[in-house]
Formats: sequence, structure tokens, C-alpha cells
Amino acid sequence: LLRIDGLLLILCGYVGLFWQYRSIPNGRDHTFPTKLIQSIVLMYLLLLPWLIYATIEFGTPIPTSLIAKLHVYAWQAKSAFPNIKPFLLQFMKPQQILAIVGLVPGLWISWKTIAQLRPLIVWLFIYYSGMAFSKSFLFGWYFLPPVPFLLLISVIGWRSIAAKFEGIERLARRPIAATSATSFVIIAGVCFAPKIGNMMAADQEAEAGILKTIGISLPTLIKPGSKVMMEPIGYIGYFSGVRILDAVGLVSPEVIPFFHNGAISPYQDILRSLQPEYVLLRSGELKELIVNEDSPLNELRIRYHKIKGYRLPRQLPTDLDAFTLFERNDVAVK
Repeated sequence: LLRIDGLLLILCGYVGLFWQYRSIPNGRDHTFPTKLIQSIVLMYLLLLPWLIYATIEFGTPIPTSLIAKLHVYAWQAKSAFPNIKPFLLQFMKPQQILAIVGLVPGLWISWKTIAQLRPLIVWLFIYYSGMAFSKSFLFGWYFLPPVPFLLLISVIGWRSIAAKFEGIERLARRPIAATSATSFVIIAGVCFAPKIGNMMAADQEAEAGILKTIGISLPTLIKPGSKVMMEPIGYIGYFSGVRILDAVGLVSPEVIPFFHNGAISPYQDILRSLQPEYVLLRSGELKELIVNEDSPLNELRIRYHKIKGYRLPRQLPTDLDAFTLFERNDVAVK
């Protein structure tokens, strides 16, 4: 509930409640203020354990990830609206086009006839508009939170389309039709779930396997108490237990100022200013840092040396290591 999209949904819900309260034709519901206070208290009781834990553990319950993503991704964006095209492409698959066709009339009907869905419709528009016009990377899981509501409204739209055809309307009212449709969805899900599960498991195994390996090996390669600059902080941080400087600022806000307009290489600037003892780079990050290898400002070339490379099982011999660990030159002599 403390995610920005969750807080936005809560705000839309409360605005919807106030709107319904003001629209009651025969006077006001005098129990509304009490119910409103009760709902707010219940919401904060649900959040209270996290608020206490986050304040003790991190110093603040407000996630720094939002600020970090806005700065880091905005710096990486090459145009004013880099996500319009990838956003639209996400809805170009056949099943998604099918949902969108029903969504158009569904939005109109839901807004006009089902007042309880209006906050959700507003949330859908704000959520997806924010994605389309933002500069943040559009990871696949960013699309998922509103999907149940999107499908609900799409079904309402398809129901209105079916009502235009008398034969389909009569068929849809029969119990056998609902049973058949439900059975089809369940069978399709059962058939496709293993394939999707295997694909997800393979991707996770390839990524998580090497990250876990790195995490386990790191304490044997670095000096105790040293700090490692890296971007993949999850698995590695958990299994290594080492001090981490998050290269994109999700848990290390001190790096965020380096991602500013005019910065040529924030990573080089971080290495120069914060001087972490170790740096773990993905192959793509390493390529960017060695583009100007002969530059006198190349901190990686001047102050660090490679001590370990990690490769994926099916990498080509000519490929760069998937991950490379560097040590600052003066660490070994201290």
C-alpha cells in the first residue's frame, strides 16, 4: 500500500467516496463521517507494522526508490517521451487487442451506470498514462497491477456488444453458456500455465543462479568491511552480506545527485567521488565504461583492476563476462 500506485488507488477511492456522499439525493448519510474515519484508521493499522519497521531499519518509511528511478531513468532517456512506442507495443498482442476492444465500450458503460467503478477507471487512466508518458523503464510487471480491473471493465464492454445481437444475447443467458465459457478459460489456463511457468523458471534460474553464486563468493574475494558498488543488489546482497553501494540509488541515495543533466558518465563520477573499494559490473555497464578507455578521466582504467569474472552457462567464448568484479588498486596494499 505504500507503493506510489497503491497510494494513488487509495486516493482515487476516497475521492470516489466523497463524490458519492455529495450526490445522495435525499439528504446526507449521517453515518458517513464515522465510516470514513473507521476506514482510515483500519488502513493505518494495516500499515503500522511496516511504518514502525521501516522507520527503525531505514530511518524513514518513505521509499527512496521513486526518487532514484525518476532521476536515473530520466538521465538515461534519449527523448522527451521515450515510452510511447514500447507502451503501445505491449497492447498489440491478439489477446490484449481482444481486451482493448471490450474496454472501449466497457469504460463508457461502467462510468455511466456503475458509480463504484469510477475511482478504478480514474486510477486506470492515471496509472497507464503515467507509464506511457514517463521516462522510467517499462518492466513487464509494471503493467500487471491494474490488469484485473481492466479485464473486468472489458468483460462489461463485451457483454454490451453481445447484447446488440439477439441470438448471442439469448445464448449468453443460458447457464450452459456461462459454464462453457468458464470451463474454456480454466482449460486454457491449465494448458498454458506449465509453459509459462517453465519459461519463467528458466529465466529466473539463469539470472538467479549466477547472482547467488556471486553472492556466496564475494565474502571470500573482498576485504572485510569493504563496500561493493553494484546494480543487482537483491540476490547478491542477501547471500553475501557485504556492504553495498547501490549504483542506481534505490537504497543508496548518495549516488542520485550524480545522475543529472549534463553528466556524461555517472558511474565514472561515482567512482571518482565515492571511491568504493570494489565494483561489480554487468557486461553492458562495462562496455559503456570502456568506450573511452584511453580517456584520462576513465576512473575504472586508472584506479581499478579486474579480480574475477562470472559467466553464464551458455555464453559464447567471445562474449564479455556476464559480471566482472574490480578492486581498487590501493586496497591490496593497505
